Amino acid sequence: MRCVVCQEIIRSKGNYKRAKYCSNECRKTYYHKKWKEINPAKGNGNLNTGVVGAIGELRVSVDLLQKGCSVFRAVSSSAPCDLLVLRGTDFYHVEVRTGYKTSAGKIGFTKNKIPSPLKLLWAIVLPEEIAYFTDNLESHTWKI
Repeated sequence: MRCVVCQEIIRSKGNYKRAKYCSNECRKTYYHKKWKEINPAKGNGNLNTGVVGAIGELRVSVDLLQKGCSVFRAVSSSAPCDLLVLRGTDFYHVEVRTGYKTSAGKIGFTKNKIPSPLKLLWAIVLPEEIAYFTDNLESHTWKI
């Protein structure tokens, strides 16, 4: 068998007769390339996390404004929520996260426990779309 990355002959030992990679380095290279195909980078990949977060919040703000919501953005980076959204008579506490897609097509993101007296909504910013989830991770769509 040959490695799927570098085409070197795989020296199989014992239970590794179906090995695809000749080394951990080739395995990591393969999965990194596959992840990049599913999650293409937009713009400059050298932006710091604060800038990436601000861009995500602005993208979500524009998306929600287009859906007819009133959007209020936090001035402080240590505010208890990223966005406060008014839709009709309902207020939402919106947490914006940069997400990614797994090879199975599921959306992944970092979620931590956030106490809120308001309805909590997760806005997950992906390269080509924004996905919304309620606190119990059910998909949420805004009905216009």
